[in-house]
Amino acid sequence: MSATNPKSWPKYIWDRPTIPPPPGVTPNLINPYSMHPYGVLTQSVCLTIATLLVWIRIWTKKFVLGGLGWEDCSTVIAWVLLVAYGSTLLVTDNYGYGKHLWNVKLSDYVMFAKLILANQILYNVLIFFAKLSIMLLYLRIFNLVRSTYIILCILIWLNLLFYTAATFFEAFQCRPIEKMWFVHLPGTCVNQHAAQVSAAAWNTVSDLAILILPIASVWKLQMRSKRKAGIIVIFGTGIIGCIASIIRMIVVIKQSRSDDGTWKTYTLGLWSTAEVTCAIVVACLPPVPAFVRHIRGMTKKGSKSSAPSNEKVPPQEIPRMMRKDNSWDEIAELELSSTGTHSV
Repeated sequence: MSATNPKSWPKYIWDRPTIPPPPGVTPNLINPYSMHPYGVLTQSVCLTIATLLVWIRIWTKKFVLGGLGWEDCSTVIAWVLLVAYGSTLLVTDNYGYGKHLWNVKLSDYVMFAKLILANQILYNVLIFFAKLSIMLLYLRIFNLVRSTYIILCILIWLNLLFYTAATFFEAFQCRPIEKMWFVHLPGTCVNQHAAQVSAAAWNTVSDLAILILPIASVWKLQMRSKRKAGIIVIFGTGIIGCIASIIRMIVVIKQSRSDDGTWKTYTLGLWSTAEVTCAIVVACLPPVPAFVRHIRGMTKKGSKSSAPSNEKVPPQEIPRMMRKDNSWDEIAELELSSTGTHSV
């Protein structure tokens, strides 16, 4: 039997606990305690909220506000990736995720490590598209505010470069990649904990920038104080994404490089789902007031027609600098009919 050739190992080795238990602890490979119920609860709540809001957004943009934009495509992509991410995490639970590593068979740990690697890569793509949907919306709203527009373009490119680099980093963190689940193999691995802290810090910084930029831009506009406050409140909902990012960063920092990886990283996975869900929620909230008004209007009129109305919301007074683009109707109570073509 070769120590560097796992394929030659007999079955009894694969059926052993992955690591020895702490002193006084007996391994339980049959029915050990697991955090799986918390995972089911988190994924169910997050996927339900995200699904509901995404399709409210798409329906409202298509049938009430007059058309879809590229930011809507990005939102749908983020939602599809979130479904894949959450589902994969739940599948990973079947291979020891959420259990202490001494209660996990070596054969299960190998599959766990492979699925976690896939999820790390998926997370980078997912969080990028979630943020992109917000930034594309802001690009349309502030397309005539030159300084804001330029900063948003820079933010988009910085996020694209960062998450592309992070994806390649995750994919090639060990050479050979098998060393990620067979630590005894010859080869090298980078300091993954340091990389996770850096990525979490970037997530928080970029989220804060996406939060502050539109609020600062609206603050400078000449408009009624009441309306300005309402718009700032809508943009300020981005704070929920920032809070989730900060909590996730704290979890990453506190997460010591422990041998008990199947247990230690479980909370991180839950907060990753929550963080991305918050970003999707922020992207989907602006059309919700128009959806509510439309449903109320249909209720008051009675059931004259079961088909959704294609009539656009009547224009309201808006800042002149915003009048060129039709996406301002997504922000709370500011609604206007389209004068430009931006839909896909």
